[in-house]
Amino acid sequence: MKGFLWLMGGIAAVAVVAQGMESPQERACRSEAQAYEHATEYVELHLKSPATAEWQDRKDALIFSEDDCTYTITAHVDSENGFGAMIRSTYRVDVQYIMDDSEWVTLDSSL
Repeated sequence: MKGFLWLMGGIAAVAVVAQGMESPQERACRSEAQAYEHATEYVELHLKSPATAEWQDRKDALIFSEDDCTYTITAHVDSENGFGAMIRSTYRVDVQYIMDDSEWVTLDSSL
């Protein structure tokens, strides 16, 4: 039993060390939070009144990820239209993290 516990402890230690060896680019690639943030920044550029925006919480948004640092974010935002009325808009934004350039890019969107 002691041998099994030592083995499990060793596996856990290796996992922690391996995670610590991950580059900042690899961490960004796996970050749903950063993907969501880039998507909201992109949508904000297309709002009539971005200062009035009330964003759906990230935990309630639909976020799908691919193996190649690509995410599809579907969510909604409430903001004023050109007449001052609060309107809810649903958006979908496809984003990808480009590790060589250390930046997020927008691949496609539906606003």
